[in-house]
Amino acid sequence: LVPSGTYPVDNPVAQVLGAESLKVEKSRGFTLGVVWDALPNVTLTLDYYRLQVDDRIGLIASHVDQAAVDALNAAGYPDADLLLGSAANFFGNAFDSDIHGWDFVVASRHEIGGGTLNVDFRHNYNRQDVENVDTALVAGVETPLIDGGRQYDLENQVPRHRSTLTLDYGKG
Repeated sequence: LVPSGTYPVDNPVAQVLGAESLKVEKSRGFTLGVVWDALPNVTLTLDYYRLQVDDRIGLIASHVDQAAVDALNAAGYPDADLLLGSAANFFGNAFDSDIHGWDFVVASRHEIGGGTLNVDFRHNYNRQDVENVDTALVAGVETPLIDGGRQYDLENQVPRHRSTLTLDYGKG
């Protein structure tokens, strides 16, 4: 059985793996939107947004290797040898993000058969770019706090394009 866990940044296990005190994330944002009543029953909206976040806090996934165990033993950490090969996570200010996109909406209302049919089409484009990935000195080696796989996930888990069409009919 190999222990694993998520450690506070002030825990010796997290510190030997490169954890530092957390800083407050800083963000700047900008939005711009327009609304157009194209017809008495049709409205179009278009919104643009951009959000830049510095010092984003993320979960740092690491593992305890022999160099980390040696450093923990040297610091007097109890039973450090039991941690060899374990997963050790901690939170850190790992990277910056630049997020931007736009939302487009067409909404219409139609009186049909004694009721109202609402037709709503929405399209969203969203992109997140991970920038300035921080590094930490781990066992004497400068190591990125998030690896390429995690960066890929952050930039690609949310679809860049998403559309929905909603039809709602009601009487009374």
